[in-house]
Amino acid sequence: MVSKLYIHDIVWPASRQRGINLLLQFEVRVLRAVKYEFPAFLGDPVCLTESYLEGKCSSEAFASLIDQCWSVLETKEYINNLRDPLPLACRLALSLVPNNMHRDPLELHLEWFLEFVKGVNPEFERLAEDIRREFFMYGK
Repeated sequence: MVSKLYIHDIVWPASRQRGINLLLQFEVRVLRAVKYEFPAFLGDPVCLTESYLEGKCSSEAFASLIDQCWSVLETKEYINNLRDPLPLACRLALSLVPNNMHRDPLELHLEWFLEFVKGVNPEFERLAEDIRREFFMYGK
């Protein structure tokens, strides 16, 4: 029987930036595995994140994506909406922005990302959990 692996037991790299990159790699892997497609007006946030991770662009390349997402999320009908596809897509896109990860614990970002994935399609939760088990190192 496989024991439960908790997010708070993940052993993150000592460097905050390496931890952020690890989390971004995980998010990209999950979104690719579930074949998630963002609305066309957001472009391809996964591809943008891959370019960032490969050193082909800086975090400033996300400025337009951030503006587009917040223009949707700040509307009255979407500010607290965690169910409809459009605000979920925007929140998933924002989870791929490295600048959003510098203040809060990485575990919190991971928890939110997994909630957004589950919100898109509850069946994706199992796949994301399977990938999480393989992807991260856990302490005891």
